[in-house]
Amino acid sequence: MFQATYFQAYQYCRYHGMQLVTISSQAENDFLERELEKLGKHSFWTSGSKLSDENNWSWMSTGNPITYINWYPGEPNNVKDDKEDCIEMRSLDDKGLKWNDAGCSNRFNFICERFWSRNCSDLIAELNKKVYNIKVYYKVGF
Repeated sequence: MFQATYFQAYQYCRYHGMQLVTISSQAENDFLERELEKLGKHSFWTSGSKLSDENNWSWMSTGNPITYINWYPGEPNNVKDDKEDCIEMRSLDDKGLKWNDAGCSNRFNFICERFWSRNCSDLIAELNKKVYNIKVYYKVGF
C-alpha cells in the first residue's frame, strides 16, 4: 500500500483496469469501514470530487452524482481557499468512517475497485496477473 495524490491514485487504478472506489450506500460504507479497520490505515481517496462541476459532487469513476453521503460533521467545509475538491474517507475519533473534502494534491492511501461480471476466481486470477501481494475483498449485493 502506498500514498498518492488524487490524480496519481486515479491514474494507478485505471492503469490496472480498475477505478477509484465509489460509495453508494450505507452498506458499502460499513463494509469498507470493517475492512479498512483491519488494515489500520486512516485516510483513503475515493473517486468523489467536484472537479467537473464546482457546485456539485460526483463520482469521477462513473460520472454519477453523489446521492448517498457520509460527511464528517462540519464537512464539506472547503477550508483551504476553495481548493478542497476531492473526497477522502477517514476514521477520526470514534465517529467511524466519514468523508472529508480535501485538496486533491494531498497524498493518501486509496482503494481501487473493479466491477466484474464473471466469477470471483476469474477476478482474482486477472488481478494477480497485474498486481502482486494483493488482498482481494469482494462484496456482493450492493
